[in-house]
Amino acid sequence: MVEKAYSFIYGHKEPEYTNEELELRLLVGLSYRYAQGDRSIQQDLLQHLNQSGYIDPKFINGDTIAKVASIAPPHTHTSIPVYKIIEENEWVWKRFVNISATQDQFESGDTLIRDITEDMIARERKFQNGVRDGREVGISTAPDSRPDPHASLLRRHALRGAPSGHKAFDELFKSINGFLLAGKSYIEDPENINIPFSSDGTVGNLIQLQKKWEENHPGEKFWDARFLNPDLEF
Repeated sequence: MVEKAYSFIYGHKEPEYTNEELELRLLVGLSYRYAQGDRSIQQDLLQHLNQSGYIDPKFINGDTIAKVASIAPPHTHTSIPVYKIIEENEWVWKRFVNISATQDQFESGDTLIRDITEDMIARERKFQNGVRDGREVGISTAPDSRPDPHASLLRRHALRGAPSGHKAFDELFKSINGFLLAGKSYIEDPENINIPFSSDGTVGNLIQLQKKWEENHPGEKFWDARFLNPDLEF
């Protein structure tokens, strides 16, 4: 199953690794993808995976760096040199190992997922104001598809429920779905309509993410009614 999933995501399997190591490499590779180049988000994603039991404690050490550092995200970030991705993976993994020795330095549970959601919203707002690496503007693409220069991974995976590549991230995005819908309800509550939202706060970032995403995808709605079922099956 792990080899099949790895082949689906990366287009090939790597027989020199055990199934457990392939699983770890897949998780670290996906954490890089969904962190979207942000070290802090990737740290939190790794910690969430660890707290959820998806990372075997025997791998949380410096010796594992050689097994995870060489991962290059599939299909995306093609404009980033592989050596830079390796450097990022090395830095993040070493930091993860060092901090994991002191668990109280991390948030946990829903608090950690809330922090991940808030940071992802801020990160995605950036990509609505700019263009994602390796994407071309002006080419007709489906919203949030891989070639989309203004794709929202939150909308794709947390609202639409598109498969993430691993059940650990499917579960995470389902939890994020709840936080996003709560944010939508808060923004649309008539009692909050006159509250001056800070453009740099989470609510302001979510408002701007929605606004800019819709500007970048004419005729489409960020909060598509088809995706707003809180019992969405992932």
